[in-house]
Amino acid sequence: MAVSLFRYNFSAFSNNNVEYSISHFTSTPNPELQGHLYNDVSMEGWLLFAVATTDKSPKMVYGTNYDGTGGIWFSLT
Repeated sequence: MAVSLFRYNFSAFSNNNVEYSISHFTSTPNPELQGHLYNDVSMEGWLLFAVATTDKSPKMVYGTNYDGTGGIWFSLT
């Protein structure tokens, strides 16, 4: 079984849990994080988020449900 990783599976949130908007006009450094991740296989790549410089603890989440629940959360600090 594979896990599909694409930038649209990820979102950034402020320390107040407000979702940052995605800019579709920025270019992600190469290699961009995308593809299918299989058991015992590794992958490297970049994701690009714009967060406020005053945000002391921004977060990133992978795979939220459509209502914003669930997912795997990561600290960006």
